[in-house]
Amino acid sequence: MGEGRAQPAADVAALRTELRETREHLHAIGEVLEAMSRAPSDLDAVLQAVCDHARRLCGTRWATIWRGDVEQGYRIAAESRPVEDAPNLAMQARLRTTVERPGRDSLVGRTALERAVVMVPDVLEDPEYDRPGDQKAGGFRAVLGVPLIRDGEVIGVITNTREEPGPFDQREIDLVRTFADQAVIAIETTRLLREAKEGLEREVATASVMKAISSSAGDLERVLHQAIEQATRLSGAENGFVYVHDGDELRMTAAFGDKAALLAGTLRTIPTRTDQRGSATSRAFMERRAQHIPDVLEDPEYTYWDLQKRGGFRSILAVPMLRDAEAIGVIVMWRTEPVPFTDQQIRQVELFADQAVVALENARRSDE
Repeated sequence: MGEGRAQPAADVAALRTELRETREHLHAIGEVLEAMSRAPSDLDAVLQAVCDHARRLCGTRWATIWRGDVEQGYRIAAESRPVEDAPNLAMQARLRTTVERPGRDSLVGRTALERAVVMVPDVLEDPEYDRPGDQKAGGFRAVLGVPLIRDGEVIGVITNTREEPGPFDQREIDLVRTFADQAVIAIETTRLLREAKEGLEREVATASVMKAISSSAGDLERVLHQAIEQATRLSGAENGFVYVHDGDELRMTAAFGDKAALLAGTLRTIPTRTDQRGSATSRAFMERRAQHIPDVLEDPEYTYWDLQKRGGFRSILAVPMLRDAEAIGVIVMWRTEPVPFTDQQIRQVELFADQAVVALENARRSDE
């Protein structure tokens, strides 16, 4: 009789525990959604919230979110550990410098490679896991990795690690999957907002240049300065020049940026020849197409080292200004760090190059 009453009591206790956990999970999911609605453009805050909740509700010691892609690898975007923990400086140093790529020797790499949930009850017993430095620094044994997938591509990984060996249960796995879905939504929302903002900025910048062209037909330098300023800002560059074809040379006509201003005086008095492949500017003029050099220090043809040393530039983008398929000038911009320009940024600069051609044509007609 007593045993009969004990069994229902145990079932009720189990149901209460499950209900409590379900409420906690729903509350955590709601908090992440609230963070997304409160600041949809603050991706770091949303990913941190996801990371914190995933660690706390799974009862793990360490949780991380990695972002990236298969080609470039994955870098740490957020990490969470108990507040009372002393900072694990060794592990944090590893996280800041590590780039994970698809492979079976690490949790992030294996999850990205398999495009599926990866659970290892004990990394010390896994013959493929080969990150003894990470394991020693983090002190973990059991690990769980869940991919962030968008349009069939792995754009990130959520990891959870425990110090004690043992499998994660299905409820924990499903919960982290839900957080992974939320992280993907947050990343996609941020991307769409950024693209919308960039689109608006492009429209405003284009309108400002067109307005300058229409109101200053006789003031070519002002229009070209407006064009290079907008092109430099929107492409994420730091400095920029506009060169105009003059005989066998390219004459610097407008400049934008602190270092560009320092070089402007020299470049105005020393025009660039149109037949020098050692210059990205001349190369763009000769080939009549954009020349993108991600890092001049790695480019076998680049030879303008004195100018490079003074300007400190590493990444260069040179876009020709074309009229009836003939080059009449070049827009050039650069970054002091070897950070490549994206295809979208190159297209933006090409748009401003077209506007500069309109300005030059208007100036020519005005002179005539």
